[in-house]
Amino acid sequence: MMRTMTVAIRARWWLKWFLYAVMFVAMSTGQVPDEAKLAKWIRRGLRVEVIQWRAWLAA
Repeated sequence: MMRTMTVAIRARWWLKWFLYAVMFVAMSTGQVPDEAKLAKWIRRGLRVEVIQWRAWLAA
């Protein structure tokens, strides 16, 4: 059986500005952002939506 899934990944309106701000602060201070905290906010800023889920039997 073969399955096909169509997924849409969308970023919330504030995610781009948040990443720009993190990059600006990191470059201006010479520090590296905490990867765990950054990953948490990126996960919060992304929306994953399953648009289509199909399964059919291969002949």
